[in-house]
Amino acid sequence: MAKLKWGTPGLKWNQPGIHWNGDAPTKTHKMNNVVLALKDLTITELIAELRRVSQGLADNAAAFTGVDPTAAELATVADTLEGKTSTAAQRAQAAEAATLDRDNTVTAASAMLTQTATCDVVKALAPEVCALVFTLKSAPVATTSMPKVTTVTVSFGDKTTELDIMWAPIAKSRAFEIQFKTATGVWTPAKTTTRSSTTIEGLPAGVLVQIRIRVIGPNELTGEWSDPIEHLVP
Repeated sequence: MAKLKWGTPGLKWNQPGIHWNGDAPTKTHKMNNVVLALKDLTITELIAELRRVSQGLADNAAAFTGVDPTAAELATVADTLEGKTSTAAQRAQAAEAATLDRDNTVTAASAMLTQTATCDVVKALAPEVCALVFTLKSAPVATTSMPKVTTVTVSFGDKTTELDIMWAPIAKSRAFEIQFKTATGVWTPAKTTTRSSTTIEGLPAGVLVQIRIRVIGPNELTGEWSDPIEHLVP
């Protein structure tokens, strides 16, 4: 009988008495698209998934011949990951315990230093002797004078009859007293403020005036008046 070809109408591949002219046809299908979603897994879940796939490959070895990595390799990496995870957890626990122990030691050491520095023996020593070991608290320095206000700047205010004034801040200041005068007038109180800048309102419009400032400190101590600054009132 003549050889027949695949695709001949009415023929079956296992029909008796037929001799085919080649190998049996291979069934074709679409490539499998496996979904793993590994980024959503915890380390424990990843280890379980490695072992599940490894066992599945081993149980179905005939169907999965040639798979790379092999079932054994997947099982090995699962064991390795589990071991490293356990080691990391143990080290984290040890580090936490070490940190707690260090903090407890810091507390105990600070308490010992405090106890030493405040014991009756140390308190009874002459200051110059105590200062050989410990830093003594300085006695507060009384304020006996206040400095002169400097770096005064004057500029036009937002409205007519107003001038904006700024000056350098002064330590321990309680307030600043501001005065003005015209060329033919006398020094007149304009304002008292606690800040180092202010606006003076109600000045004579279109007139050249002089401005001076002095600081008021603790116990009503006052500093020297600043050098007068001359400026035109808008």
